[in-house]
Amino acid sequence: MFLTGLWFAKKQYLHNTLQTQQFLRRVLLLTLPITVAGGALIGITYGNDVAFTMYAVGAFAPIMTATYLAALFLIFQQPTAVAAATPIARVGQMAFTNYLMQNVLGVALLALFGITVVTPTEVLWLAPLIYGIEMLWSWLYFKRFRMGPFEWLWRKCTYGRGFTLT
Repeated sequence: MFLTGLWFAKKQYLHNTLQTQQFLRRVLLLTLPITVAGGALIGITYGNDVAFTMYAVGAFAPIMTATYLAALFLIFQQPTAVAAATPIARVGQMAFTNYLMQNVLGVALLALFGITVVTPTEVLWLAPLIYGIEMLWSWLYFKRFRMGPFEWLWRKCTYGRGFTLT
C-alpha cells in the first residue's frame, strides 16, 4: 500500500488535473465490472463455503479497493461533495477526542437505556446515534476552536509547549 501511495504521488495523481480525472475514469471503468462481479460472488458464497469466500475476498480486495478509491477521488473533486462531507471531516479532525467520546457516549447511552448486552439490532440505532452526536459536537466545537481538546493535550505533552486552541 505504501508503494502504491508513493507511485500515485510521483505520478501526481493526487492533484486535481485533467490527466488525473482521465486516469481515475479509466481505472473506474476497468475495475467496476470486476468489483460488481466479485461482490456478487462473495455475496452468493458467503455462509455456504467459508474457505472459498475468504479466497474470493482476498482475490477481489485489491481491485475493489482501486474501484472505491477511484470513485471517491472523482466524487471529491466536486465542490458540492466536499461541502457535503465537511461535517464528517470535522469528526476526523478531532479523531482522538471523538474516539474517547465514543466510549463515554456508548457507556452513557447503554446506562440510560438500561442495555446490558448489545444486540445487532441495537447497534443499528446506537452507532448512527453516537456518530450523529459526534458530528454535531465536532461542528459546534470547531466554530470556536481549531483543534480538539485531546489533540491539544497530546501536542502539549509531545512538544512540551502550549498551542493555542482558538
